[in-house]
Amino acid sequence: MNLKKFTSEELALIKEHTSTDEKREAALKHGYVIDTVNAVIRKDRRITEENQNIFRDLLRIAKKNKKNVLQAE
Repeated sequence: MNLKKFTSEELALIKEHTSTDEKREAALKHGYVIDTVNAVIRKDRRITEENQNIFRDLLRIAKKNKKNVLQAE
């Protein structure tokens, strides 16, 4: 699998538009803990081929959540 480069904007979108529970569920789904997700968002760790699927899932959720917020306004 190729490593997808996530931009700072994408990580900010994940941070702002996903809940702690959504982050935890995505991490657990892929065999990780939420600390991994938070460390990547803080830029203490990098996205790897092994954990990138967490961030793909979270980016999809964040985009959906942002769209729902915008529609509600």
